[in-house]
Amino acid sequence: MFGQAEQAAVRQTVFDHRPCGVGLSGHLWTRRLVGELITRLYRVRLAEPGAGKYLKRWGLSFQLPDKRAVEQAPRSCAAGTRRSGRRSG
Repeated sequence: MFGQAEQAAVRQTVFDHRPCGVGLSGHLWTRRLVGELITRLYRVRLAEPGAGKYLKRWGLSFQLPDKRAVEQAPRSCAAGTRRSGRRSG
């Protein structure tokens, strides 16, 4: 169903890419997004706690983002660049 080879592929994707780089929304991996990735690739649906168990098994832990929020810029994800602090009028 969701064997070792599939787990290794998902783990490597999480390490190598951001969610927006593989067609998902967001810039940071969450349990929900890992579950969506697994569903898209292998048609195996996991609840968030199930995805969390895999993340823990793979040596990944929950971490809070920096306190200061950064505006999401969809083009910056695709281009791999950071958006400056300036806002257009």
